[in-house]
Amino acid sequence: MAGYTGGEAQLKSFASSLSNASSDHLAHLQAAKGVAQVFANALQSQGIGTAVQQAMDNADRAGRKLHQTLEEIHQTLHAAGSAYGGKDQEIQSDIQKVGNMDLAF
Repeated sequence: MAGYTGGEAQLKSFASSLSNASSDHLAHLQAAKGVAQVFANALQSQGIGTAVQQAMDNADRAGRKLHQTLEEIHQTLHAAGSAYGGKDQEIQSDIQKVGNMDLAF
């Protein structure tokens, strides 16, 4: 990735993008749930309707698990960016203190 420094702003920006994608994913899951209901109502055979409903429910559970994992990654990256930024500021402060010291011998 060209220009990637792993700095606070980049980590938080990526975390935000990931959160947006995760939210879009959840919206698509909601839409799919509505389609599943249309399928279940449209299918005449009890066996086929049940099989379609089970398949859609399984897909929904897997999708929600993915959403949860993406949110955990988002939170971890956001926290890492904040920690990185705080540590960076602390190190800069320490360097300034050393720079301001009178090192005359």
